Amino acid sequence: MSAESLKEKMREFNEGKIGSVNVTGADLSRGASDAGDAGGPTTGTVEAQVPEEAKKDVFSDAGATSDLHRGMSASFIEDKIDITDDDRDAFLRAIVTGGRYERSFSLFGGKLTGVFRCRKIAESDGIIAWITHLVNSQKIDARVEYLTLMRNALLATQVKSLRGIVSEDFPELVAPYAPTRSDDGKTIIEPGWVSLANAWGERPEALVTALHAELSKFEQRYWAMIMDASNQNFWNPAASI
Repeated sequence: MSAESLKEKMREFNEGKIGSVNVTGADLSRGASDAGDAGGPTTGTVEAQVPEEAKKDVFSDAGATSDLHRGMSASFIEDKIDITDDDRDAFLRAIVTGGRYERSFSLFGGKLTGVFRCRKIAESDGIIAWITHLVNSQKIDARVEYLTLMRNALLATQVKSLRGIVSEDFPELVAPYAPTRSDDGKTIIEPGWVSLANAWGERPEALVTALHAELSKFEQRYWAMIMDASNQNFWNPAASI
């Protein structure tokens, strides 16, 4: 059914000439085709632009006296990223179900594999709040201390599992994510995730460095998916009604 045919039926309905108007998804799909609508599902791998903000090495550039929010993104050096059908499926599934966007990764020639998950906004805010508290109270003042805590916090938040040389599952962080005060208000209580972040500091530097480098790629893909979502024709709306 063309748009003009639908308009004519609606006019007849309003004038009482017909009792009802029935329109099916197939009608709309045909109408879109008749109108020359070339839109359809995106298939295969497509190239997406990486956001300008994500191209800077903001993790390394962030310091204890700079804007702490800048440290919540990992390092990006590419202008564009390839988005596959599997990427779109995982991204759309996370949006529809309200779950986390998750993707697998592989290190050391496939001898170690795992899964990353995206952060919750509350987790990011909690990490920022805790590090801000440490900076303001002068409990950390060296750049390396800041960067190490941030790196370990990101791993504690986003590494879901490892399989291969080691096989481990890592729990999600538990609220409250930000520091809280004791009942008498005199003592600042650190969030529970801090111990999980500190545990990453006990692992071999080579492993932690490799994981963080891979996490940077995950973040690049994740933000490219978000910023490019309007250009990813996940499905043909007319045909899916």
